Amino acid sequence: MAITGARRRGRAIPATALPVEPEPPALPAEPLPIGLPDVNVTSCPVCARPIALGTARCPGCRTRLLLGVPARRAGAFVGVGLALGLAIGAVATAGAIGVGSSLPGGATARGASPVPSLPVVGAVPTASLGSLGTPRPSTGVPPQAGAALGQAIVVNRRLAARATELQSELDAKPTDTFAIATSLRALAADAVVGAGAVRTIGTWPDAQAMGGRLGDYYALVSSTATSTLAASLTDPAAYRDGANAMLRVLADLGPIARDAEAIASGAHIVVPSPATPS
Repeated sequence: MAITGARRRGRAIPATALPVEPEPPALPAEPLPIGLPDVNVTSCPVCARPIALGTARCPGCRTRLLLGVPARRAGAFVGVGLALGLAIGAVATAGAIGVGSSLPGGATARGASPVPSLPVVGAVPTASLGSLGTPRPSTGVPPQAGAALGQAIVVNRRLAARATELQSELDAKPTDTFAIATSLRALAADAVVGAGAVRTIGTWPDAQAMGGRLGDYYALVSSTATSTLAASLTDPAAYRDGANAMLRVLADLGPIARDAEAIASGAHIVVPSPATPS
């Protein structure tokens, strides 16, 4: 009995006795993508074979391509464009030349005018320089020497005006060394201008002696001013002494200035009015 029960328990169950679930229906196979349209793939214009963008030669028909166009067709387009450009350029150039030739006076561009011939510039008449200190033509005085003498007379008048200013600065209490130094620098500058005119006065034989006197006087004015200006501005005594020395030099200006103006008056030299000293 025990053996029989054991056999019954170990007996296999038939497969038909188990429930079987039905299999789901098979889905249709999707086509494999070969590339994205209009992105990386184009077609050959001759054989319509799909090719990659930028391909220089079609692998099917062996046609050479230039930017997706057969090379022969692209060359024809370039030739036609070049011919049209040359023709348009020639027509435009011919029109511009025709318009330029029709302008009055031989002008070659709109708004242009022929360059007039310039007259030869001659010497300036001596009479027109009379207001600058030169003699009139009838006197026979060298124009440059006459102008230099007029310039020296202007310098003498400026020196006389600065002497009055220097005297008032010296009388001021307390002593203003800066104001005295400014006047001395101006006197030295006037002396330099006068010395430059003296060299030209010497070319006039009748005024050579006057040129020598003026040259010595201007040198004395310059040296007196320079020796005082070497002192420090914190030394009022030095500038008072220098101002007094300069005033003594300027006191001798009268005879020299009168003789120079007499020579200019005799030669009919017109002397310009001196500028107001600064």
